[in-house]
Amino acid sequence: MTSPPDRDVFVSYRHGDPTKTWVRSVLVPALEADGLSVLLDQRDFLQGESLTGQMEQAAQRARVTVAVVDDRYRDSDYTMFESTVSSRLIVVVRGEIDPDRVLPNDLTVDLGESDGAQPVVDAVNEMLKRVFVIGSEGDDSWIQAVLVPELERAGVATQRASELAGMIAVTAFERAVQRADKVVVVLSSSYYRDLADDDSIVARTSRVVDDVRVQKKVIPLRCDPDTFDIEPRYTRNLIIDATRDELWDDAVAAICRLLHVQAPGHAAIPSCPYPGMQPFGPQDHEIF
Repeated sequence: MTSPPDRDVFVSYRHGDPTKTWVRSVLVPALEADGLSVLLDQRDFLQGESLTGQMEQAAQRARVTVAVVDDRYRDSDYTMFESTVSSRLIVVVRGEIDPDRVLPNDLTVDLGESDGAQPVVDAVNEMLKRVFVIGSEGDDSWIQAVLVPELERAGVATQRASELAGMIAVTAFERAVQRADKVVVVLSSSYYRDLADDDSIVARTSRVVDDVRVQKKVIPLRCDPDTFDIEPRYTRNLIIDATRDELWDDAVAAICRLLHVQAPGHAAIPSCPYPGMQPFGPQDHEIF
């Protein structure tokens, strides 16, 4: 199974000026100033390791690849390889480029002669899908082991409310909810026990979720088969059922549909590398 992405952006670019300097001194700082995590070969690749292997891993580790295309981009086998192994590609065109030399992509940002990076930052934020997950301390192990990894495999950037526990509560939660496309609230008997404690994460985030504007983003998900009363603010929404193991894949798929992203599929069983090879059978017992 492919590991879920752990970075927002991988930047593919030609190592020649002025593109190289612009990427390293303008684009990457702008992306990171917006809170995006960036993979960059200059600082993240290891010397002595396979370059193409690290390129492929970087493209898989990032939710989005940004290919900065100038008039020489297609001349490099390395940059072309990076773009072809990327599943979600934003092409940033700098300068005058023949349209035939622009790569097939999911989104194009034409900067022309401009050196500003904000249009690229906006494009990345448009393509990235973010989910903020609210749940009780008692459900956090399930959230970390099941829900978050599956959403990440779908290329969704997730943040758990428990990660913000040490910050100034309401301000941090408001920022996280504002950036999120959807807010998944994991409902359980443990959630409602925590809700009664004013100092708990659940109680503090609950105040933010009460906002009418946030309610439009809320996806209630029930992970506990026990009987408990659910507040009207959640019953107004379709509650996703994840109360049994066999429902977990469908629950993740339902969240992905609401985000308009493809749900993660099960990893295909690799084909035999030696065509014609047959498995051992009882008739081969004398060999052992």
